[in-house]
Amino acid sequence: MLLQELWLHKLNWDDPLPINITSKWLAIKEDLSGLAKLSIPRWLNTSRDSRVTIHGFSDASQFAMAAVIYITVHSPPTGVVTSLVCSKIKVAPLKRLTIPRLELTAALLLAKLTKYVQDTLKVEIEEIHLWTDSQVALTWIKTHASHWKDYVRNRVSQIQELTPTAHWKHVPGASNPADCASRGLTTVQLATHSLWWTGPPWMSQPVDSWPLQLNEPDSSSTLELRPGVSLVAAAPKIDYHWDLVYRYSSLNKLLRLTSICFKIASRLRKVPGSTPVSHVSSVDMEKARIFWIKATQSTYFSHELKMLTSNRPLAASHAFSHLTAFIDAQGVIRVGGRLHHSDFSFEIKHPAILPRHSQLSTLIIDHAHKRTLHGGTQTTLAFIRQTYWIIGGRQPVRSYILRCVTCARQRGIRAQQLMGQLPLCRVTPSRPFSHTGIDYAGPLIIKAWKGRGSKTHKGWICVFVCLTTSAVHLELVSDYSTAGFIVAYRRFTSRRGIPHTLYSDCGTNFQGAEAELRKMLTQGTREHQVISSVLAQDHAQWSFNPPAAPHMRGKWEAVVKSV
Repeated sequence: MLLQELWLHKLNWDDPLPINITSKWLAIKEDLSGLAKLSIPRWLNTSRDSRVTIHGFSDASQFAMAAVIYITVHSPPTGVVTSLVCSKIKVAPLKRLTIPRLELTAALLLAKLTKYVQDTLKVEIEEIHLWTDSQVALTWIKTHASHWKDYVRNRVSQIQELTPTAHWKHVPGASNPADCASRGLTTVQLATHSLWWTGPPWMSQPVDSWPLQLNEPDSSSTLELRPGVSLVAAAPKIDYHWDLVYRYSSLNKLLRLTSICFKIASRLRKVPGSTPVSHVSSVDMEKARIFWIKATQSTYFSHELKMLTSNRPLAASHAFSHLTAFIDAQGVIRVGGRLHHSDFSFEIKHPAILPRHSQLSTLIIDHAHKRTLHGGTQTTLAFIRQTYWIIGGRQPVRSYILRCVTCARQRGIRAQQLMGQLPLCRVTPSRPFSHTGIDYAGPLIIKAWKGRGSKTHKGWICVFVCLTTSAVHLELVSDYSTAGFIVAYRRFTSRRGIPHTLYSDCGTNFQGAEAELRKMLTQGTREHQVISSVLAQDHAQWSFNPPAAPHMRGKWEAVVKSV
C-alpha cells in the first residue's frame, strides 16, 4: 500500500518523500524489527490415519483483499488440531469498487489459493469449507453465473470452476481471521493474535457449534442482476381465410380448394344454379383467383385502397403514382399505363398489383418459375407480369430462384480437370508448320465437276494444323489408300514446306478412320514402311499418340470440329 501511495504521488526515485509518507515508513521500519521474535510452526500434524478438512476465509477492505487457509486434522493420538497453512494478500485496485465487489474478488483469491493447496498437499482432503463475511458475495457465488452482470459473472464462474466440491458459508466478521490481514496488524499484535494462528475455536468443534447460516439471499445482490430481455410479439389481426393460404405450397391447389369451398357454401345457402362440388371449371378458378387478389390487396394496401376509392392523390414518390394505379369494376387495384387501345387482353394491359412480401406473391412466383421450366429471373418475371405486377418483384423472384433446390443442383460447379503442361512444340517459337498435327475429317460427298452427269463419291479432308501458330491447311483426299495420303502430303509440303515433326492419332483415337486408315498408320505394315521412307527422304519424324488417350492432341480435334 505504501508503494501504491508513492506511485499516486508520481515521485521519481531521487525525489524527497513527503512528511506523511516518511512517518509511515519509519513506523513500518521500526515495526519490522519485531519479526525476529516470531516463529511459525510448519508441521501440520498429519498422519496416515488422520482425516483432513480445509477451512478457508476471505475478507476485503478499501485497502486490501486477503485469503487465509487452515487445515483441521482429526487423528486418534492427538485429537483435533488446527494449523495455519498459508495466506495471500492483494492491494485493492486504484479504481474504486464497491465493498461487495471487493469481497467477491477476495473470494476468488481464496478459491485460487485453495486450488493451489489441494494440488500441493499430498494428503487426502475429506471436506472443504470456505467462509466469507459478505452475505452479498455469498449469494452471488451460490447462484448461476449467467444471472449476473459481466464483472460478477466472470468471477463467479471462475470460483465455481475452481471449487466445485467446496461448501461456501457465511462467517461473522469477528470470527473471520482474514479480517486481520485485510486491515493489518503490527508485529506485536500478530505475535499474540490467536485468531490468526489457529483460526476461530469452533473449527475444532462439532458442526452444530459452527456459525448459523442464513438461507435467505441478501437483497443487495440484485443490484448486479443482468437486465432481462422482454419480447413483445404483436400478432396482426388476420381474417379466417388467411390461414388457408399458408397451408398450400401450390397456387393451383389453393385456387382449386377455394373454388370447392365456394361451391360448398353455395350449396348450403341453396343458391340457384349451383354446380356440383366435384366439378371445378375455369370460371370457378378465376373467381377464386380474384378473391385472393382482393384479400391480399385489402390486407397490405388498405390505406392506398381508401385513397383510390375516394379519388384522393397519393404521394408523388409512391409506387402507385408511378404505375398510375386504378380500381377496376371488380374492386382490384391494377396498373394503368397507355395500352388501353391495344389488342392485348385486359390482364396483360392492366396487371393486378401485389405486394412483394405476401404469401400469395410467393405462390405466384413458384407457379411462374415451374411453368417456365425453372427459368431464370428475367424469364420468370416476364411470365408473372403477363397477369400480375409485384412491386419490387425482381428481388423476391431472384431470392426464390436461389432457394430452388432443382436450380441449385443445376448451378452446382462440377469438378474441373486440372490440365497438364503444354508440350515443347506448343510453346517454342518456330517456323509455321514445323510441328504439324494431322487428322482426317469426313466422310464427305464430293463431285468431280459441276453440271449434269457428274458422279458423286465419298471423300475425306486431311487436316494439317500448325501446333505453334494454329494455322490450318486442308487437303482433299479421295480414299484411304497410302498413295492418296502421300499425294496429299506432297501437296502440303510443296505449299508449306517440309515439317520437322508430324503428330497424329492412332488406333481408336483417329477420327473418321476405319480399318484401312488404322492399318495405314500402324507401325510394322508395308504401308507404314512406304510412308516412313517418304518421311525419311524429307528428314521428317512421325509421332503417334498412345492408344486410348483421348486427352492428348486436342489441338487438331478442335479444328476438325470447326471444319
